[in-house]
Formats: sequence, structure tokens, C-alpha cells
Amino acid sequence: MPRRVRLRTLMLAILFLAVTFPLGILTAFHAFQYSRLEKQKTVSRLQESAEAMAETIQIELHRYRDGITVLAGQLERAGRSDRASLESALVDIAPTYPEFLTMIVVDANGKIVAEKQKQGAPVSSSIGHSVADREYFQVPMKTGRSFVSDAFRGRHFGTDPIVAVSAPIKMPNGATFVVEGSLNLLDFARLEARYKGIPGERVLITDSKDQVLYASPFLKIAPLTDVSGSKLLALEKESSGKPYVITEAEGPTYMGHYTIQPSLWHVYFGQPVSYSRADLRSYHLAAVLVGVGGIIMSSLLATWMARSVNRPIHALAESSRNLIMNGKRPNISPSATTPMEIAALVDDLQLYSERLSKALTGLLPICSSCKSIRDENGNWIRIESYIKSKTEAEFTHGLCPTCADRLYPELRSGAWRPPDRT
Repeated sequence: MPRRVRLRTLMLAILFLAVTFPLGILTAFHAFQYSRLEKQKTVSRLQESAEAMAETIQIELHRYRDGITVLAGQLERAGRSDRASLESALVDIAPTYPEFLTMIVVDANGKIVAEKQKQGAPVSSSIGHSVADREYFQVPMKTGRSFVSDAFRGRHFGTDPIVAVSAPIKMPNGATFVVEGSLNLLDFARLEARYKGIPGERVLITDSKDQVLYASPFLKIAPLTDVSGSKLLALEKESSGKPYVITEAEGPTYMGHYTIQPSLWHVYFGQPVSYSRADLRSYHLAAVLVGVGGIIMSSLLATWMARSVNRPIHALAESSRNLIMNGKRPNISPSATTPMEIAALVDDLQLYSERLSKALTGLLPICSSCKSIRDENGNWIRIESYIKSKTEAEFTHGLCPTCADRLYPELRSGAWRPPDRT
């Protein structure tokens, strides 16, 4: 005989699967969508940060370039090329551009003829020293335009890595000079401070020669480090300016990139993937907890629904068994939660038991002669009347073959003739 499964167990399993399976699929799909959107938001935010920082640097470079150009114009209009006049003009403009570490004026031969050092800088003079080999002197002399150099190491005012901003000076007497201001690369740290709200952020700025201008301190990359052969630049060129992922010692990193024009400096703004994954893990944990809570709630709901259906069915089966085996009438009261079909079965069973209760059961005292039956009150009544009072049966009358032979033998022998009506 095949093993039967209880209705309650079957219903509980069906309801459980009907609720938890879609819930699990929905949770997994939502987690996937959330992860994808969070990745897009992360790389977009990094790219926007790289572009914003590059725009800030570009604006400041323009400001420094314009400042040097203005200074050159002032010196041209003054028309005085003696050291005192030149250094007086440098002192006047220095407070407007505190980012300049030093400022110098160079003659057409490349020799320094005037200087202005930042407060606290070395006091040794550089007057008379030659900078004819420096690009910031050669380009303005050749092109007659202002210039922003790549990174290089200082020589006369210390050995700090610097960037030079220079412009030519053409005196009324035809003499040509170059004015230059030196930017300390460590000043780029103040730009990074604006983005401390991004967890794990890292900044790398390189010049057109792929030398490091600035790197976040924990990256431990010194200024002027050549990164031209690094995987970072290879991926940057391959990605065509779009966000990408690089692999560092501590793991993969999302990286945004932007190129500053016309200097061709590069700004890289990154965040380790582990930080965004930490946020995703928190979300996934919350999603799992919500999913587990939903499963528990659905299980409780499925259990309640299974019981609400199984309880009246069980009572119906038990009443049917008692009616068949013991003749007990069912006593079932469907509740408000009893399904309509089961309530209809209960009504049918009660109606059936009422009809069945009118059937004749037990021992009936019957007269052996007239066949009258003695009822529960001791009265003898005709059998037809007794059965009719106890059941819904109706009677018709006729003769059985035995009685017909006894009472009307001529009918059986064929001797009977109908009476003559004439």
C-alpha cells in the first residue's frame, strides 16, 4: 500500500514553496541589481571626483600663469631692470600668490638677477646662478609666451620637487628677461583634503612625462617617480578616459582618470573595491535578514493556512468515521475561516446523517400473525404505518406470487373469466 502524505504536510510544503521561492528569487535579483548600481555609482563618483580635481588644478594653474603674466606686464611697464626694482615688484605680488615657494627674474643669458624667497626658505642667495638649461627659461625665451613646466628637482633654493610657472619680460629698451615662480608639489595635499568624505580615497597626479607630481601619503610614491611603465598608465590608455579597475598589492581598486589640457597632466582618483564591497556586504546581510524574516513569516502564515484548512477536514473525516462505525451524528460547526467547499461538505454530511437516522435499525417486535409492530410506547401499529413514521418511504400495494396462488388460484390456472357485462 503506498505511503500517504498528510494533507497538512502537503499544504504546508506547497504554501512554503509558493512564498519562499519567489521571495528568494526577488531578494537575489534585487541584490544583484543593487550591486550593479552601486558599482556604477562608485565608478561614476570616482570619475567625477577625478574630473573635479583636474578642473581645480587647471583653474589654479591658469591663475598662477595669469599672475606671472601680470607680473611680467607690470615689470615691462615700469621699465626698470635693476635688482632693487625687480625684487620690489616680486615682494608686492608675493602675498597674492602664497603658493609660490620662490620667485626669480632671469636675464637673457639665463642668470638670476632678482629673487624673492618664501618666508622660512633658505636665506642663501641665488643671484648670479645660471638656469639657462631649465625648460621654464628656454620656452618663454623661444616662444614669447607663458609656460608651466613638468616636475623637476630644485637646485638653488633646496632640492624639493617643484613645478615652475614662467613668462617673458620685454623691457622698453629691448632687454629680455624671464620671471618665474616655483610651486611646491606638497601643496597638492590641500586639494586631496577636499575629498576625505570618500572612504579609502587615493589620489595620484602625474605630469606629461608620467612623473609623479603628488600621491596620497599611504601610497608611498615619492614625487618625481617615473610611472611610465606601470600598469596604471597602460590601463588608462586602454580605457580611453573611462573608469577602470587596477590591481594593487592590497587588492583591486576602482580608478577614475582625467587629463588636464593643455599641460597633459593626469589626475587619478581611486577607491579600493573592498570599501564598496563592505557596503555591499552590509546590504546583503540586511537583505538576508529580511529574507529570513520573510521566510519565517511566510512559514507561520503557511502553517496557519494549513491548519485552517486541515482542521475542518480532519473533523469531517472523524465525524464520517463515527457515523459509519458507531452511528453517531456529526457535530461540526464550521468557523469563519473554514473554506466554502469544506463547509458545504459538512452541511452535506449533517443532512446525510439526518436522513440516515430515519432508517430502521436494531430489533423490532413484530406480531407473528398480523405482522403489526410494537413501537417504543408499547402500541401495536400496522407495519406500513410504522415504517412510514420512521422513514420517508411511501407504499404501494400488490400481491406476491404465493399469496396470489393462495387467494386467487384461478388467476394462476387460467380458469378465470371476466364477468359478462351484457
